Amino acid sequence: MANDTPASCLLFMRLCQLKISGKDINDLIDRIQSLSLEYKQASGRVVDDDALKVILINQAFAIPEYHLVVKGLTEKGQLGDYYTLAKALLDKWKSIR
Repeated sequence: MANDTPASCLLFMRLCQLKISGKDINDLIDRIQSLSLEYKQASGRVVDDDALKVILINQAFAIPEYHLVVKGLTEKGQLGDYYTLAKALLDKWKSIR
């Protein structure tokens, strides 16, 4: 992050500090997407897919329903990218809300 501006560093920090509200994974994913877009606009680079995936897993893992989704994807070897994880979690959110 040596070439980042103070604004892009702050955006990345905000992205890493996002918290889920209850079980509303949809809101969390919207905020991740919004801040990662702002980061891209500020820095000229996209946030690494693995970083987005880790942020999402860290917040979702403590919620039993989402823990099972992450575990299932991992066991099947399908936890490949952020978008696959986000879609699976959103599908689960739709079934529990």
